[in-house]
Amino acid sequence: MLDCKIAYHDKSFDPRLPEFYETSIGVFWHEYLALLVGLWADTPVTMLVSQHRDAEWLNQAAERLGFSVVRGSTRRGGSRAIRQLRQLCKTNTLGIAPDGPQGPRRSMSVGPVFLASLFDMPIVPVGVGHRRPWRANTWDRFALGKPFSRARVICGPKIRLPKRLSRDDMDDFRNHIERVINQLTEQAEDWANSRYDIRGQMRFRRGRLSADATIDGPCDSQSISKAA
Repeated sequence: MLDCKIAYHDKSFDPRLPEFYETSIGVFWHEYLALLVGLWADTPVTMLVSQHRDAEWLNQAAERLGFSVVRGSTRRGGSRAIRQLRQLCKTNTLGIAPDGPQGPRRSMSVGPVFLASLFDMPIVPVGVGHRRPWRANTWDRFALGKPFSRARVICGPKIRLPKRLSRDDMDDFRNHIERVINQLTEQAEDWANSRYDIRGQMRFRRGRLSADATIDGPCDSQSISKAA
């Protein structure tokens, strides 16, 4: 059991919320997959999972928790994955860890930018933090929250990309989105290691949420105040 809270710049991103109206591509670092798989279980979210053997555990876990899973990446199985995603993204938000399955850690691949431009979908960067988590001795220092510790998630603003981006434009967007994910991750980690509140935070609850679940208004990442 974790003390888990989440805050949003735009609640329409989250398919669990009544404000949800538009499918998006959520991007987050691979080390925090365990928490996010639990957060969006049994909701219309499709996980893009690499065909690499190291990702097989994630494929099995995601399917058991109610996700649709597409196997593939820009390196392996890409064409088939794109055909599947094109159909699924009409109804499902996509979840991608763009530094997986083998890193480098917290370094974004261009894949989500390519998909966002191809499918005309916004990208939503997501930052996650645990308070003193257990860390695996892996390339990403995979994190698992300790029982009763704090876990925090910040969902950033939607980033809309033009269609038919050039390779240079894709790389510019990749660099920008990588910086935003890192900024949100640092904020979420600071939040998890403090006793502060963020405006707009919500308690973590699995599954679909009702309209009365919100504590406050939209998240303002510049407005962090100590709890009373």
